[in-house]
Amino acid sequence: MLGAAPTVIHVVERQMKVPIAVLATDLDGTLIPNLDESLEVEALSKLSTLIVDAGLKLLFVTGRSYSLTIDAIEQFRLPPPDAILCDVGSCLMERAGDQGYGISEVYQAAMTNNLQGWTHARICEGVRSAGLPLELQDATRQTNAKCSFYFDGPDLSLIEKRTSEWIADQGAPLQMVISVDPIDSRGLLDLLPKGVNKAFGLHWWRESQGFDHKQIVFAGDSGNDTAAMVSGVRSIVVANAADSLIQAARHHHRDSGDLVLAKRNATCGVLDGLRHFLDL
Repeated sequence: MLGAAPTVIHVVERQMKVPIAVLATDLDGTLIPNLDESLEVEALSKLSTLIVDAGLKLLFVTGRSYSLTIDAIEQFRLPPPDAILCDVGSCLMERAGDQGYGISEVYQAAMTNNLQGWTHARICEGVRSAGLPLELQDATRQTNAKCSFYFDGPDLSLIEKRTSEWIADQGAPLQMVISVDPIDSRGLLDLLPKGVNKAFGLHWWRESQGFDHKQIVFAGDSGNDTAAMVSGVRSIVVANAADSLIQAARHHHRDSGDLVLAKRNATCGVLDGLRHFLDL
């Protein structure tokens, strides 16, 4: 049995005027517990109960593919979300009763519209024709609106430069998300419709469901959560978050009372932050 949750650091404590209706959360480093940490595992159980008791909608906002998100739900026994914004915001999966989840055709159409005729096949052919040293990732990591590639990690600067030049030369409505896997040092590059990210997906889903910004609490830990965290929603930054995210969240929220900087990591931090916003 856990004792009272540690006090969280927040900018300003005040009575919230708009009740919380949604918890939107990143997965890795945020909602997913470290299975070697019993407090995080227990916090997940408490968090699942709190979501149900408070009648909240649950939205996963993750860079994982849909299949990897389902793997995480099963492996870590995560509470089933009402919807999943996966593949860095390029795909929306909605709960379809007992049939699991189905792709949102309306959201898919929005992605297609943003691509302005640049299909997955056209992007891949363009990359090949340009001689960019990129290797297409397997099919489970692709969507109609996201092309994902591998490259040699040490070549990050070169790949970033050449890909940027190719996008500009083609006038393509694309943006890239580029990084190096810290475990195997393999380079990862996603080509997405310009302007599409976690914030875009969160905003689109919020409007489709008729929620106000302030009814949503978003929890995250890394740089790709920044756009969502400064999009007007309330925010929880877990203690293990990147410094860049902490600083961006502080700067954006200032003394609004809409930010919780949790003292605990990952799942525990999400639980503490949600308790604060629910005034528990």
